Amino acid sequence: MSWRIVYISEAEEMRLYLDNLKVIKDDQEILIPLSDIHSIVVDNQHTTVTGRLINEHFAKLDFLDKSIKNKALDK
Repeated sequence: MSWRIVYISEAEEMRLYLDNLKVIKDDQEILIPLSDIHSIVVDNQHTTVTGRLINEHFAKLDFLDKSIKNKALDK
């Protein structure tokens, strides 16, 4: 059962890595098991989100800047 809400305010990149969410900031990498994640909230325009993460887990992603979400849906 998923229970974590991951809030991203300052990350360079988010990607999938072996059934984990990999969050990269500077030289630090954090892995969070996807099975633990209820939703992911992205609160900036600078984080790169890979296509695979968007395609496979878009229902879990929420962008606080709605213009970003609209651009992702348009493509």
